[in-house]
Amino acid sequence: MIYTSYFANIKRLNLGPNYKLVSIARTNPKGCDIPQCLYFAPDALLLKKYKEGKCNDAEYIAMYKGQLASLPKEIKQRLYEHLKPYANDPNNHLVLLCYEAKGKFCHRHILAQMYKSAFNITEL
Repeated sequence: MIYTSYFANIKRLNLGPNYKLVSIARTNPKGCDIPQCLYFAPDALLLKKYKEGKCNDAEYIAMYKGQLASLPKEIKQRLYEHLKPYANDPNNHLVLLCYEAKGKFCHRHILAQMYKSAFNITEL
């Protein structure tokens, strides 16, 4: 199964060994040594614009989707192939992590929505 969550929630969840954690943030929190998938992270310029209030949520969504759409076809295929094994496997889980708490505006929700037709991605 594929899930999304945020770094601060991981210790509370007490996940077992069959959960693979992957950061989709530009940077990991200090002391958090998990693999990153920077292809799913918003680029630095987009993140800066948003944090400085130079784009609203709708503009951010459009730019983030544009960023993902502009990835080379081979990269998109590889990302899809990495997600696919977890899609319906009740014994192996993938958790895509970033910083924003549950219910806050975040790129992981946009990502989950974009992949909704291919995979069931649930928030932990």
